[in-house]
Amino acid sequence: MFSTRSRSGKRKYIAGIVVLILAYLFIFARYQTYEYEEVIKNVKPVKVWEFIADFSKMKELNPTILDFKIIADHGNNEDWKYSVEYLEKLSHWPYWLNTNVGHFHVHKVIRDRKYVYLVESLHKTCFYGLYCLKTIGEFQITDLNNEDTLCTETVKYQCPPLLGWLCRNQQSGKSDDDVNFFYLTGANLNFFPRNLENVFKNLELIYIYDSKLIEITSEDLKPFPKLKYFRLYGNPIEVIREDLFTHNPELEVLYLENNEINHIYPKALSH
Repeated sequence: MFSTRSRSGKRKYIAGIVVLILAYLFIFARYQTYEYEEVIKNVKPVKVWEFIADFSKMKELNPTILDFKIIADHGNNEDWKYSVEYLEKLSHWPYWLNTNVGHFHVHKVIRDRKYVYLVESLHKTCFYGLYCLKTIGEFQITDLNNEDTLCTETVKYQCPPLLGWLCRNQQSGKSDDDVNFFYLTGANLNFFPRNLENVFKNLELIYIYDSKLIEITSEDLKPFPKLKYFRLYGNPIEVIREDLFTHNPELEVLYLENNEINHIYPKALSH
């Protein structure tokens, strides 16, 4: 009898330990930190700040965001706070959808006698409405040598130990081959960047803003058969050629704004 009770007690003890281990691996989430720096050439900090602060641009920068709605908004251009609810899929497991609520604070401060432009955020991510995690982010934008812009992103995110690899991939696991958005602004060029496909092979979105572009050809876009979104803004380009999108059968959205276009061949719009 004593032996039976002893074995029963051991089983309960072991079962309890297993439950605690599983709870630790799946539920108890500690904060981890991800940091990233990038220099954007020939662009003023305020331009980058305005772009990053606008959540509607996030669907272009982050295609894992499927839908969003603004649920609160107040302040002004100098000090602005807003909240947004958005639906997102995991980049490395697209079948797993999660609902997020993000609270953003867009403002600027003076540090070391110069402006620092900030986009601070607090996110709450819930999986199927049952399990929620928090993420704290700061995007810092500063002037570099009066010509370029230094962007520094710091993200502190909660993640259970068992899913650590997935969280790290979600935050920083993209290689150049995974990048699908190319944004160029304030550049002094006349022609489309050469050999871009050698760095970014899977571009789906291309946005060229105020960069003195005067010509673009079908050969320029040929390396990007997955291109879905193409936008030209504020360039002196005058003609959109009829064969421009011959090699881009998946193109869905074309924006041409504030350029100097005086002729668009009809066939260019019916590729």
